[in-house]
Amino acid sequence: MNISEKTKESIASYAKMHIKRVTENSDVETDADNFDYWNTTQDDQSKALIDYNVHFNDEEWSCCAYSVESPTKDNPYYQIDTNDYELIKLI
Repeated sequence: MNISEKTKESIASYAKMHIKRVTENSDVETDADNFDYWNTTQDDQSKALIDYNVHFNDEEWSCCAYSVESPTKDNPYYQIDTNDYELIKLI
């Protein structure tokens, strides 16, 4: 997976904000699951769609970005490619 540094920084920044909100109030209302949050963005250089997941597991937060496959003749929906991913550093 090839994500621009600017897009990685943007995803990490959003993930950190999400983590802060949820850590301060685990019942805060967000637009998804607070502890398994998914969202979509677009790479600023390639314009490729990227799905990212901010996840709390085993007392640790992580963030991972996945490439998104475009619809095809056989599959009319966008689909996450879980084999093509990159961990996003949150430090």
